Amino acid sequence: PEGDAVLQVRTLELPVISPYTQRYLGYALTRGRLDAKVDATVAAGQLTADSQLKLSKLKMEVADQDKAAPMQAQIDLPINTALSLLRDSDDIIALSLPVSGPLDNPQIGIGQVINKALGKALKATVATTLTALFPVTGVLVVANLAGTPKLKFNPVTFDPGQDALPDAQTAYLDEVAALLKARPAVELTFCGRVTEADREALAGEDAEKGEKPKPAGDEKAAEPSVADAALLALGDRRVNRVKRYLVDAHSLEPARMFECKSAIDTGTDARPHVEVLM
Repeated sequence: PEGDAVLQVRTLELPVISPYTQRYLGYALTRGRLDAKVDATVAAGQLTADSQLKLSKLKMEVADQDKAAPMQAQIDLPINTALSLLRDSDDIIALSLPVSGPLDNPQIGIGQVINKALGKALKATVATTLTALFPVTGVLVVANLAGTPKLKFNPVTFDPGQDALPDAQTAYLDEVAALLKARPAVELTFCGRVTEADREALAGEDAEKGEKPKPAGDEKAAEPSVADAALLALGDRRVNRVKRYLVDAHSLEPARMFECKSAIDTGTDARPHVEVLM
């Protein structure tokens, strides 16, 4: 058969279709509602459909890791990270889902078609959202030590030895705040990264204060003039500065901001900074 069809769905409770999403996508829908409009055309054995989806208060979890893996691989991000970027202030996700494929090919299952289409749609929508919310600075997709992809924003940079926010960085944090306000489900992690340039700057400050260098022959004379602990404490203070700015200047909730352990960056081109991860 050939022809056109329009399907509309209103306030469908998502747990009702969870058995199907578990079967074809590997995800269980535990909460939420769906409103949708589907424009479909069948011609010469080919299905072409364009779906406009509105998902309200969606909650989902992995039910089958193997079935969920293909979509996960397409979007390059944990599914919950991607969804948090798409949720607006009313906890609604708007998604355009084009689907096309042959109806008479037994080698292509509906699960493959939907999985591929949904993965592409999520990735495209996330990219569009980030471009709209973060037009200047942009983001990079990176992998953490455990191999889990994360969004890494441009870092907040500092002058060596200092924990005061430079003016250019407060302007950047204003953009970060705009993202957090536009997407209430987004949470960020801040990680202090200190360098040898920080150590040199702190040593210079100690010299100006008149602190004496270690005497020759001291068994600890080979140790750095500024201990690693002092460097790491500087990294922690910088993280606190970043968080306090977002809270005080933009009234953001501290509960949405996390800290990781500060570390010493020994790279040759390393700059003092605070990493911003999602």
